[in-house]
Amino acid sequence: MNRHLHYHILYAAAVILWGLLTIAACDGSSRRAAMLAVLDEADSLNRNYIPITSDSLLLQATAYFDSHGTPNERLRAHYLLGCAYRDMGEAPRAIEVWQDGITCADTTAPDCDYSVLARVYGHLAYTYHQQLLFSYELEAHRQAGFRLQDDGNPPYCRFCRGRGVFQMRKPEENRHPRVCEDNRK
Repeated sequence: MNRHLHYHILYAAAVILWGLLTIAACDGSSRRAAMLAVLDEADSLNRNYIPITSDSLLLQATAYFDSHGTPNERLRAHYLLGCAYRDMGEAPRAIEVWQDGITCADTTAPDCDYSVLARVYGHLAYTYHQQLLFSYELEAHRQAGFRLQDDGNPPYCRFCRGRGVFQMRKPEENRHPRVCEDNRK
């Protein structure tokens, strides 16, 4: 392993240890603050493309927010736990957690966090694509596009949806027409 990866592993272990010590010493509102800090740390790792190598703290945070959190906090906790599973190579568990997070979202509320919901659908689409589940990928891209439009953003990129459609077609349909003509000669 290279030195850079060792630093990430040591950093993640230190974060886990700090989190466990902090959570053990918390009660009431300070426990909520500690759980929000766990989510913020995981979100920071995720946004900086640093793999989340453990799910222990995120499991605790997700359980806490499932019983004490708002719909947006539950969605965010499930999203980050799914990202941890994705980084650990556990695609089925990531998909399951992300789908649970989608059910936590309250899309009728005026303060619904559509950007996180769209990210959940985007990660689902990418994971479905990796698993060669193209019809599921298309539906996830469609849902992500709706969520981004609900958030006031421009329509979702059509290239991503087109990639799934392209993969679903029969192999002979995937060839460019000019290539097919050249092969017949």
